[in-house]
Amino acid sequence: MGVSGFVRNRAGHVEIVCDDESFSKILSEAPPMAIVQSFSVEEFEGESEGFRIIPSEGSYPGFKIPPDIGVCEDCIAEVRNKADRRHGYHFTTCTNCGPRYSMTEDFRVPYDRDATTMGDFQMCQNCRNEYENPLNRRYHAQTIACPDCGPDVKLEAEGKILSSGPDAISAAAKLVLSDSILAVKGIGGYHLCCMPSKGPIKKLRKITGRPDKPFALMASSLDEAKKFCHMGPEEAKMLKSPQKPILVLEKRDSSLMRDVSELSSLGLMLPYTALHHLLCDAVKGPLVMTSANMPGSPTAIKKDEIPKGTDALLDHDRRIAIRCDDSVARFAGTGPRFLRRARGYVPDPVPIGGPDMIAFGAMWENTICVSKDKRAYCSQYIGSHEDEQSLRCLKQMVSDYVSWLEPDIRTVLCDLHPDIQSLEMARDIAFENDADLIRVQHHLAHVCSAAQEHGLDDFVGIACDGYGYGADGSAWGGEVFDNCQRVASLESHRLIGGDMAAKEPMRMLYSMMSSWMGEDELLDCGLFPEHSGIWARQLKQGFNCMPSTSCGRVLDAVSALLGNPKNSTYRGRHPMLLESMAKGKAPYSLKPSYSDNGGLEILETAPLIRFIYEMRKKASAKRLAATAHHYLARGLSQMAKSHASERPIVFSGGVAYNRLFCDLMKKNGILMNRVICPGDGGISFGQAAYAGIFCGND
Repeated sequence: MGVSGFVRNRAGHVEIVCDDESFSKILSEAPPMAIVQSFSVEEFEGESEGFRIIPSEGSYPGFKIPPDIGVCEDCIAEVRNKADRRHGYHFTTCTNCGPRYSMTEDFRVPYDRDATTMGDFQMCQNCRNEYENPLNRRYHAQTIACPDCGPDVKLEAEGKILSSGPDAISAAAKLVLSDSILAVKGIGGYHLCCMPSKGPIKKLRKITGRPDKPFALMASSLDEAKKFCHMGPEEAKMLKSPQKPILVLEKRDSSLMRDVSELSSLGLMLPYTALHHLLCDAVKGPLVMTSANMPGSPTAIKKDEIPKGTDALLDHDRRIAIRCDDSVARFAGTGPRFLRRARGYVPDPVPIGGPDMIAFGAMWENTICVSKDKRAYCSQYIGSHEDEQSLRCLKQMVSDYVSWLEPDIRTVLCDLHPDIQSLEMARDIAFENDADLIRVQHHLAHVCSAAQEHGLDDFVGIACDGYGYGADGSAWGGEVFDNCQRVASLESHRLIGGDMAAKEPMRMLYSMMSSWMGEDELLDCGLFPEHSGIWARQLKQGFNCMPSTSCGRVLDAVSALLGNPKNSTYRGRHPMLLESMAKGKAPYSLKPSYSDNGGLEILETAPLIRFIYEMRKKASAKRLAATAHHYLARGLSQMAKSHASERPIVFSGGVAYNRLFCDLMKKNGILMNRVICPGDGGISFGQAAYAGIFCGND
């Protein structure tokens, strides 16, 4: 461009010095992944010949750490070009693509090669020439590498190296084609990989402890992905985006890939590293690609963390500094909903009000959120608090984010549950910083997350979820809030056996049907096991039978009543099976029934269960499934509207992933999360949002 001047990192921003005429062009023709959040212009006195990158200056709390992004088309063209020096090289990247966040080792300095795990590899002269040439696509690309100087790939089995380099990838493909289970090192963790056929998937389920949970499928191209699933233009655009998330799409036929997913939907992603592309090219078809971890544990980043039972390991020698799982999203209602916000999106900040603070999130699908200067930095998925390794990861994540952002912590936030494992950590940080410790009710955090995304400070919120500790000590999960006051809920029923009711849906069905049926009728109706008499005694005695307004448990009961009595082997299984059953079906007409409980408006759910029970032998099960969705969504939205008085209404919580619910809420003009997970992965952001909205700015 013939511009003279320089560019450098300064405290919290980038400084560009150039002539007036060039500035607007630099902004408008910025690199593909450059995000200009704001800019200011001032005069600079001095002269400069040529254009240079000069040393960084100042301290850097909160400087931009880029997220991990997928390999670009230009790099893949080189990998497939036999005449190119990077032909077949698994770690090919450029300035516009590749890992960033997951290989950052030092959060206290700007993003430069020495602060990453690529600092282990000395550039060869060819790479050095590209790195220093302003006209080259790899100018100052910190991930620059080639077969001569970069990370190497190798295939291992039983502790022995079988092959390395491009031969390792072709040999790994042969193993996969012979129905072996392959561990593959990716950007932010290991995957377990196999063919999408019954034999290897059965073995994979045993290895991972996931007997029924759907796996993700990596398709080699968009055209291949379209063979399995329906997708609109926006879904195709997101699937191909640099972030390359897993996208949950509706199958073309529910019988397709039944071993991969028991649902009407399928999680699909495209290759996002050169290694993935080379592996898919060699296999010539789609691959099952799932995170290498046991349920509730964080994804594996070291060999000894990979679940036992894999046949071989396709490894490389670039260390992973930060665990970062694949992002997962699905389109529902007004746009995409993040089931997991991680690779490709973390740690990009989200606007927020209030002082600097740290929020510890929920018990499941946990994340943390640290706010600095009105920006919220939400971590990737960490794991559950029941897992010791996840707790260690939580402590490390807190340490990393605090050292990176250097927030002046005035507020510390934590879930209301009395037994949540992060409470002690939250208390310690609050004490060390002389900060306020605020306990935020789970579902209030959900609705605050959506309200904050839409810039609202006066709203009505609907929270639909599985379980959250309520302010009255019961299990909430179907609530309406007027700002931070609970004004309505679903009807309360008892969870027979407490947490066991979430795993065995027949317990919840029995509890709900007992509201109009006697013990003898329940025994004679043919639905329940012989030992259900124990449940009757538990209900009479009130032993381990916590009251619950959970929307998720109502959906569990409906699913069991309509032919899915098996136990839940993963979170949300029965609501998702019910959604699959209801897809595309018109509901029967059933008017919502309401009552009052001491000023708390109640949407009664026993009439819904009774209607489905009485109609189940003479009506379409699929239409009855649709009726349950319509009854709950319509009833909750009507209660919310009665309190809104023209104010905006938001909808969040784990059920806000459900496409039928989202579509029904959309028709009622109700707002939903756009960039933060509506489920428990967004709780930490919602806690921080609560403080910013309701606790003042001082």
